[in-house]
Amino acid sequence: MPRTPPSSASSLEQGERHLRDFLKHTRYLIQSTDMHGRLLFVNQTWRDVLGYREEDIARGLTMHTLLAPEARNAGIRQLESVFACTDLAGTSVVELSLMARDGRRVTVNGEIDCRIVDGEPIATRAIFRDVSVQRRAEAEARQTEAQYHAVVNVLHEGIAIVDAQGVVEMLNPSGERTLGLRSAEVVGRRLLDWPWRMFDEDGGEMPREAHPALVALHTRRAQAEVVLGVRRANDGAPIWLAVNARPLVRPGDVAPYAVAASFRDVTIERAAAMAIREQEARFRGVLEAVRSIAICLDTTGCVTFVNSFTLELTGWRRADVLGASWFDRFVPAGEPITALFHEHITRGEVPAHHEHDILTRSGDRRRINFDSTILRDDAGSVVGSASIGQDVTAQVRAAKLKSELIAMASHELRTPLTAMRGAIDLIRDGSEVRSERDRMLVGMASRNAERLDRLMSDLLDVERIETGAELLRPDFVALDDLFERAAARTLGRMEQGELTLTMTADPVELWMDGGRIEQVVVNLIGNAASFAPAGSTVTVTARDERNEVHFAVRDEGRGIPADKLESIFEPFVKVDGGETKQRGAGLGLFLCRAIVRQHGGRIWAESGGPTAGTTVRFTIPKPPVQEDVTGAEA
Repeated sequence: MPRTPPSSASSLEQGERHLRDFLKHTRYLIQSTDMHGRLLFVNQTWRDVLGYREEDIARGLTMHTLLAPEARNAGIRQLESVFACTDLAGTSVVELSLMARDGRRVTVNGEIDCRIVDGEPIATRAIFRDVSVQRRAEAEARQTEAQYHAVVNVLHEGIAIVDAQGVVEMLNPSGERTLGLRSAEVVGRRLLDWPWRMFDEDGGEMPREAHPALVALHTRRAQAEVVLGVRRANDGAPIWLAVNARPLVRPGDVAPYAVAASFRDVTIERAAAMAIREQEARFRGVLEAVRSIAICLDTTGCVTFVNSFTLELTGWRRADVLGASWFDRFVPAGEPITALFHEHITRGEVPAHHEHDILTRSGDRRRINFDSTILRDDAGSVVGSASIGQDVTAQVRAAKLKSELIAMASHELRTPLTAMRGAIDLIRDGSEVRSERDRMLVGMASRNAERLDRLMSDLLDVERIETGAELLRPDFVALDDLFERAAARTLGRMEQGELTLTMTADPVELWMDGGRIEQVVVNLIGNAASFAPAGSTVTVTARDERNEVHFAVRDEGRGIPADKLESIFEPFVKVDGGETKQRGAGLGLFLCRAIVRQHGGRIWAESGGPTAGTTVRFTIPKPPVQEDVTGAEA
């Protein structure tokens, strides 16, 4: 049965129903106003977004009252243009900031036109979209961009943005200063078209395509700390730049749309680094040339540098040593230096002087005397230690042999010498029946036997002190008492040489081995008497100088040449030229130095040259234990 076409009335009703349904559910804000801006109609979306009710609209709500105060002037200008209806057939695109009923700002964007009846405008019709979220996001983006621009403009590093075609889009003020040009000279130009020459760190010319920004674009990989040389545009001065470049990729894309490049002038830094490298090369060259052990260790004790002599001495290859633990590979188990190093390095120290054995690759031991210092970086942090070592294996063996030889010789000589002195004493007991010549020969034999006995005693004393077998026996000793005993022991020598002895000591008691220091004073007085002319004076003084006592023994003899003032303290060295009144083996001053050093003091000689006399000075420190004992006794 054929369908009956709908009547025109029903079609109209159906169309109005569809229109109302559209107006109710559309996401657009739809409104109508009279020509004064009074709202005549709004759809449900309009009411939902702005929050106004029907009664608000019925009370005569107008577009002018909806305008947000901060955007009112701009909104009124747009509405006046619309209500003027200068173009009856046209529409106006507007964007208004409106106030919702709860005070929120709502930004709407859309079209408004005029409804014309009989050629006259009677109302306006508008369709808006709520663009508040979009505008806020745009405002935040603009603010962020402004902040980024502000940061970029104040950065000390040069910043440039290069687009995907290699065209410079931006250069910040620091970049202008670094390159010696204005941004207008490069912005809008391709890097490949810019007439500059680049050089790599070795001085060779770089192709323009090798610029880090272009490499980052093409490879899609960041370029870090690429150093290149250019000439500054304004003065032609050569400068070195450290360039970093990072591709910029939008989410979802693969290819970068631009690259951000930062660069800084490292000309001074590079010159300083080259100077350091040259110094380091010279330092390494010196250490490679010396016939001494030279090593550098990090804070864990691993080797960071070793010279060729060390490898030659130990039999290891450089690759086997670098990075290895020095103490595990070279130091025998049980050597205290291992624990000392790890203990001191945590405090930023190392033992300055130390002697210990090291092992060669074949297992042999070598005795090494090390001098060490701490290594720090530019910030002052401890990074390790450096040590120079002398191989004293032969000297140690020779010293041991010497000690054994002296001990053996002294023992073997003492027995017959004791018998000889006993025999001489028996002969001297009957000297009244002997001739003058026999008595002279017996006296000569007695004196030489005594001299030989003193020589052996001196040799044994030096050996015991140097090997540590002779321990000090300290006690409080009054200096004036010590001087009295020394004067008594040297009285015969003074009378024999027709000399005067003057002794002056500050009233102080010193914590020391009185017997040993008395031996030093006696030896120095005897040495002075050997050089002093008859009728002269030998002067001995002791002054209390806060932390130490300063002793001096002065004669009025012929003096000592300046080049001999140090060597006179070496064993078996004499500078008398055969002119002294007493013969000796040259051990007296050597023994004095050993005793003074054992006390922690210093000894030295001063002389003004020929006929100016000689003064031998030495110091004995006052250790803290002296103050403790004094306080306890008080």
